[in-house]
Amino acid sequence: MFASWTKTRTTMLSAGVAAVVALVAAPSASALEGIQGRHAIFYPSLELVYQHDDNYYLSPDNEVSADTFIAHANFAVEIPGSRQYLRLQYSPQYRNVDVNQGSDPDIDDMSHFFDVQANLKGSSIFSVDITDEFQVGALETFAIDDNRGEAIKGASETFWANKLNLGFNWEGSRQGATVSLGRNDTQFDNPDQAPVWFELDELRIGGEYFYKFTPLTQFNVGIAHRDSTQDYTQAYTDTTGIVTLDSNRTDIYFGFDGELGRTTTGRAYLGFASLDYDGSIGNTPNHDWDGVVLGADVTKSFSRYSKLIFGADRDVNQSSFATSGSQVNTYYVSNRAAVTFSQQPQGGRVGWSLKGAFQRNTYDTPTLNGDGVTQEREDDVTYLRAEVGYHPLEHLSFRLNYRYEERDSND
Repeated sequence: MFASWTKTRTTMLSAGVAAVVALVAAPSASALEGIQGRHAIFYPSLELVYQHDDNYYLSPDNEVSADTFIAHANFAVEIPGSRQYLRLQYSPQYRNVDVNQGSDPDIDDMSHFFDVQANLKGSSIFSVDITDEFQVGALETFAIDDNRGEAIKGASETFWANKLNLGFNWEGSRQGATVSLGRNDTQFDNPDQAPVWFELDELRIGGEYFYKFTPLTQFNVGIAHRDSTQDYTQAYTDTTGIVTLDSNRTDIYFGFDGELGRTTTGRAYLGFASLDYDGSIGNTPNHDWDGVVLGADVTKSFSRYSKLIFGADRDVNQSSFATSGSQVNTYYVSNRAAVTFSQQPQGGRVGWSLKGAFQRNTYDTPTLNGDGVTQEREDDVTYLRAEVGYHPLEHLSFRLNYRYEERDSND
């Protein structure tokens, strides 16, 4: 049993409205109906969200509430073709946060999201996929140490992030393969004001082979590698002696994706991951990790409008939590289980969903807690979300949801 526990709770209530204008249904699969043009299909939409947080900073004590209003527009154009496909998307977002504590400033910012998706066919069996996601604006992270660090809510410094991926595909009647290349790059206008883990330069390469037993069932085997550099701010460098965190991760995995029965589908993978850090990190010895990673989910469809989803996974994640002095946690291992039930009892006009999840994060470096006891850190996160949606018209929808989180940590 751990010596001390702190608890953090976040409660959120959101309401949104989305409107989409459409004349003719899009021939390609899409979540929204589109406006059919001569050579393209257009997808305009608008979402308005009100959100209340009981514990905006995810703090174990001295909780501060906040009320947030978000207006998120989306403009997309799709250009289909027999040998090529192109989708361009732009989404501006306005956010206003009223922090209910006199000493904390309110937040008023704009963010912009740009997405490009393209598929180019060289022949009936060869193709190239190109995706690029670019964001510029204000940072907002909802999760504590969500693969990349602590909770930052309403960071005022402007940043931009770009995620590029290229996929070279070969697909025959029963088998195929993909080679992928990618890069993640995140920069802040003022690097010394950036969170310590968000200045990122990462290169990725991978390959996967699949074999189809049936048109809807396949076996996969693959390898993925990434090389990451995360910069520290000058203030953290002065405190810890750390300039950058340089790491390499390699995954080897195999998996299954397809039908498990007439009304059941699923996917699963099992792999081995190796996360290695270059040299020592401040006064922390070189903490690397080698172990098993896995994931699975199963979807049971009771009808066209009703389904139940079970999911679970185990993974290793980079971390930047300081422990004591100049020591840092370099990674944590997460184990998660989740279940979701969704139903549309009136054929899509009314729908609701309920999701619950539990995740445990375990850290690699012993931590000196507030009682002066050194112990290994462990966080438990419980998550519940309920949502009701109503579609009075084909292209108009209203959503009301409630989210509850409880975080227990021994640090």
